[in-house]
Amino acid sequence: MFKYILIVISILLFVGCDNTKKIQKIIYTSDIHVSLPKGRFNYMTQKYINLLNKYKMQNNIYFINGDFIDKAYFKDGKIIGGNRDYQIKETKYFLNLTKELTSFKKNKILLNFGVGHDFGDLLLSEMLTQQKRIGRYKWGKIDLIWFTSKQATFPSNNSIKSHCLSNSEYKLLEDMLVASDNAILFSHIPLRTTQTFTYGKWANNRNLTIPLSDPLYKIIDQNKNKILAIFSGHIHTTYESKYKSIPIYSFPFMHYESFCEIEQNKFSIKISPKQLGLQKLNFKSKIYYLKNKFIYLRR
Repeated sequence: MFKYILIVISILLFVGCDNTKKIQKIIYTSDIHVSLPKGRFNYMTQKYINLLNKYKMQNNIYFINGDFIDKAYFKDGKIIGGNRDYQIKETKYFLNLTKELTSFKKNKILLNFGVGHDFGDLLLSEMLTQQKRIGRYKWGKIDLIWFTSKQATFPSNNSIKSHCLSNSEYKLLEDMLVASDNAILFSHIPLRTTQTFTYGKWANNRNLTIPLSDPLYKIIDQNKNKILAIFSGHIHTTYESKYKSIPIYSFPFMHYESFCEIEQNKFSIKISPKQLGLQKLNFKSKIYYLKNKFIYLRR
């Protein structure tokens, strides 16, 4: 009898996760580094166009988790960081491309910022994109909450000279999580785990991840049962990791041309890793199902 009950439950979960009803998707990626024709990574622009064309006739949310522009170019064989005027031109170039290849009436574009690329001037970036460095968007039963650190690298030990957010920003992030029952968190700079620390090794004993002594972790710990998953950028490699009970995913467009589709129904969140290029992901391209208690309904 118990065996048959398990079979029935399994069928219900399977059907619930694969609801045939059309579900609005999030097309998620990070680190696109769209560049002007003279820019350092001008070839990434065409790859971004290819990604948008793949979903051109669909009704989706697009979420880009930082470094959507590169803001750099070559001059006399050297890399030159773009000034304010260059930032304006490249940001407008990115926005015009996105507007041309998606319908703003049918699609929602959500942007997080990446340190040094998207905001040499943060206020200018927020004005051009009409989005904030810390924000929230209600997507069905889920709150999409994003933020990014004000610096790009940290000491490899867990000492902190400068916190990743200001006091008012920590308070804003905390208030958003407290008010949410189900949240997906997006941080361009990754949290520090064993895996991310290894992938994030940088020059001069620096690391591309936020030290564990940062006040950010206290906020996450106090709200961990509400956070379904965390998506990160900044490190140009695909990976899956975990901070305590919270799964962490990285799908950077740079190098791997990786991204994912995120869907929801009344039973779960479905994450489907995708790839435009031929390079292999750092983990198996399997489908993940998330619930409140982080139970995988099917591997």
